[in-house]
Amino acid sequence: MSRFRELVIASRPLADVAIYYNHPLSLREAERRGNPLVFSKMVDGVVLVLSAGVSTKDQVKRARQQLQTVQANILGVVLNNIDTAKDSY
Repeated sequence: MSRFRELVIASRPLADVAIYYNHPLSLREAERRGNPLVFSKMVDGVVLVLSAGVSTKDQVKRARQQLQTVQANILGVVLNNIDTAKDSY
């Protein structure tokens, strides 16, 4: 059993909600450090975190497709770094 899976199992009775950070899907080194797609199957759901002005439509579509391919439960999206003085949302 992986250490991450052990952590998830051990934390379930300790909290109603636990948030785990993992590497971006687009990072090539994520495979070496721990594949976020594999981790997404060990948790109840994932939140896709995007950066305004950095994350492209193609990256978002690819990430969504990858998560859907492994049947990850996508709970939602967070959009960080919005320049409210510049952008309207």
